[in-house]
Amino acid sequence: MKISKYMNSNTIVIIPTLNEAENIEELTTEILKKSNVEIFIVDDDSTDGTEPILNKLKRENERFDYLIRKKDHGYGKSCLDGFHIAIKNGYEIILTMDADLSHPPLKIKELINKMKDFDIAICSRYIDGGKIETNWSWPRKFLSRFGGSFAKYLLKIPVNDCTSGFRCYRASALRKIGYQNLKSDGYTLLIEILNRAKRKKLLIKEIPFTYTDRKMGKSKLSKKVIFEAFIYVIKSAIINKIN
Repeated sequence: MKISKYMNSNTIVIIPTLNEAENIEELTTEILKKSNVEIFIVDDDSTDGTEPILNKLKRENERFDYLIRKKDHGYGKSCLDGFHIAIKNGYEIILTMDADLSHPPLKIKELINKMKDFDIAICSRYIDGGKIETNWSWPRKFLSRFGGSFAKYLLKIPVNDCTSGFRCYRASALRKIGYQNLKSDGYTLLIEILNRAKRKKLLIKEIPFTYTDRKMGKSKLSKKVIFEAFIYVIKSAIINKIN
């Protein structure tokens, strides 16, 4: 798929979506207003009326494009399709963020600026200055904090928020880790990328941000996603120790 690049921009924001019709227009408007980037939506064939909104946004702004995925659904696969299309079209800086308004567009410029010195930059909830402002139950809060710490210490990843999807990558970094061969789906992909980045000795930087709960729609986090991430970390820790 070829994207018509705006003003020879080298930076693109990839946003995986599934039934985010209530949020997507507000989010993309804020991003385009606050940053000189392009936006590429990778939608998992939403059933809530997302596609007509995407059509409208594309007609109104040449810095916006999208892909509707009809099969192989999942957050991880959406990110990988976005990476492939972004790199094929010559983008050098690639961001990912959620569509539910929990990731503030104001942080995009700071992430991009970190690419001068680092290969990957991550907006983190769990470093000094980072916060979570949600109505989560205590088990959900514990799981979020424990999950990242579990991956960090077992895989020896130098990152406090391993499951944050609000990130920025150099395209060269994604090539170095062999993004085409990443095997995980769901949010496990975020851990696998960092595990490979650590082994390739890539430079990673965390910056603090305040995570806020979604205003509209439903969370896509499931027990299956959590279990897959847990199993990946255990298996990878064993493999790392053997190697």
